[in-house]
Amino acid sequence: MLRIEDVRMFVRATQLESFSSVAREAGLLPAQVSAAISRLEKELGVSLFVRTTRTIRLTKEGNTYLPYANEMLEVIKAGRESLDSHSGVLKGLIKISMPSDIGRSTLLPIISSFCKKHTGISVQLIFTDAVSDIHRDPVDVAVRYGILPDKSYVALPLADYNRRILVASPDYLERHGEPHSLEEVPSRDCILFTLNGHPYGTWSFYDKGKKHSISVKSRFVCNDSETTRRLALEGVGIGYKSWLDVHADIDRKALVPVLPHFKGESNPLSFICPHRSQLNPATRSLYSEFKSHFDKLARHFTLTD
Repeated sequence: MLRIEDVRMFVRATQLESFSSVAREAGLLPAQVSAAISRLEKELGVSLFVRTTRTIRLTKEGNTYLPYANEMLEVIKAGRESLDSHSGVLKGLIKISMPSDIGRSTLLPIISSFCKKHTGISVQLIFTDAVSDIHRDPVDVAVRYGILPDKSYVALPLADYNRRILVASPDYLERHGEPHSLEEVPSRDCILFTLNGHPYGTWSFYDKGKKHSISVKSRFVCNDSETTRRLALEGVGIGYKSWLDVHADIDRKALVPVLPHFKGESNPLSFICPHRSQLNPATRSLYSEFKSHFDKLARHFTLTD
């Protein structure tokens, strides 16, 4: 008899390309995952993977079976969600990946309120600034900054209006003076963050439709966007931050916009699901909560053209 959990492990193995990775994720031994795949192969009467000592890859039969396995899991999930939607009660686990800064300062309170309202919902929160492959990572929702070239997933807009902005603390500007041109910025103390493992050292701006770019080096480099904001608040130097990350600091005058007539790069925020099937009643309701918040913030955004 075909076991759904064996099918689920087969699909996950195609995504992670490793039985050991599937085992670690599921809290199992690699031998248990291998046994599940072997059980499924015996039931189907074909070999699904070519196995070597280090890698696995799908056979021709495995490639043929994969879309049906995916569809099978989606139908089962949709059936469960249809029962939940008819009951009017949101249930289930939502795994959410989000940037560290806006995730902690803005999204976490919204998620907390959402879970208090819907007690049948559980969440697993992943704070990361890395642009990871959401098809490989086990998440239902990813909140991401930036232009999204990959259209293989579902992306819903949260804040299309958002841009990057130069900011510094009043204390830093009092001690060092405010730069009067973009050309002066690289000579100041700047705060850099790493993007995909590399320092994001080219800062671009627009003035009257013309693009200007500056190259920045720094003594202060980190891989966490919340830390770059904290360093700016500490008066360490000038940061190039998303407006959404720092608007509250600007409102309370803890940070000051630097050269505000230069508009930073567009940095839209999006709500992403790897598959349309993950846009279920629970994730759609969460999206509505997020979107409502960022729509209200849009009224206070002052950097648009």
